[in-house]
Amino acid sequence: RPSDRRAVASVLASIGTVSDKLGKYDQALEYYDKALAKFSETDPFRATTLDNLGELYAALGDPDKAKDCYDQALQILEKTKKPDVDAKAGILVHIGQLSMSAGDTATAIKYFEQARGLPRQRSRSRLHHRLPSQPRPGPLVPGLPSPVRPGSSRQCTIATRGSI
Repeated sequence: RPSDRRAVASVLASIGTVSDKLGKYDQALEYYDKALAKFSETDPFRATTLDNLGELYAALGDPDKAKDCYDQALQILEKTKKPDVDAKAGILVHIGQLSMSAGDTATAIKYFEQARGLPRQRSRSRLHHRLPSQPRPGPLVPGLPSPVRPGSSRQCTIATRGSI
């Protein structure tokens, strides 16, 4: 049944996220791939899983694979009847971060402005599988500190329209 398949895919994606947070990156990649094989091509949860996979690829130093994941996730959200605005904003920010790390500030600003220009969503996204951040192999943008330092509970925050 499609609902069973989706439930299994969601569990696999969650295991991928937990594996990622535990620093078991190969295992995380494996579970994300298994989840993606189960989700339908248009499922918004697939977009979230692709976003998480893109974040992992970016952290592991593979910006091309990260960008490909983000682009696929955006395509899914664009086809959704009621796209998750928070998820879309997050993906746009991630693409901006990739552009910053490549030294392309103008493109980064374009993506950050797109994210900032999206309408606000009243409730928090139910689609986001991310757990509180743990230290990653390195900073997403070279020259800037890693978003979370070992032993710290500080997390990065993104400025929203009302806070700028």
